[in-house]
Amino acid sequence: MDAMTDLIHVTGKVVMIQPAPAPNRSGKIKLNTGKVVSAFAEKLALVREGEIYDFGCLTNEKDNVLYYNVKTVRNAAPAAERQNVAPAPQRQAQAATAPRQPIRQSAPIEQPRRNGSVSDLAPQPDQPRPQVREQQWPGPGGSSYYRPTHPRDAKRMFITATLGHFIETGRVECNAQSIANAIAEISGGYDAAIEAMEPPQAE
Repeated sequence: MDAMTDLIHVTGKVVMIQPAPAPNRSGKIKLNTGKVVSAFAEKLALVREGEIYDFGCLTNEKDNVLYYNVKTVRNAAPAAERQNVAPAPQRQAQAATAPRQPIRQSAPIEQPRRNGSVSDLAPQPDQPRPQVREQQWPGPGGSSYYRPTHPRDAKRMFITATLGHFIETGRVECNAQSIANAIAEISGGYDAAIEAMEPPQAE
């Protein structure tokens, strides 16, 4: 089965972006809902603060912390504006309406015989599983503040991710002239795309 069919969708407005500390490390995206998702540079470059997105994520749990790893990004602003709310993830709605399974209890435990009698203990419930926490937004001293991403840093992340992909796929040769030409073309394309996304200035 295609792993993309198992994606968990997380929707919200981006309030903060933490750049990836290294090409092979993921950065963080904080949403207005309080959720934090992780994404590599090529996905971070598709996201802008203040806009609403639908993130398709794979989850993994480590040390009782649930992490959301972004695999797909879709701009959800038009649909959210029509409804005046962020669209609710379909999987969460299904989970809310799914029937709950009854809590299974262990069988009564019988004490050893004492003076010819047997004492029955009350049924003992299974040990509860440690509560899983969602990933939290990092900050100095445990605070939730992080410096917003500068547009220059976002552009550098996009160029780095795209250039690396081109080199890996053989579209760019690994020499100084080819890399310089590719960076110039990627930079120009990025600037044109950002300019096209800017709202028209009022006259």
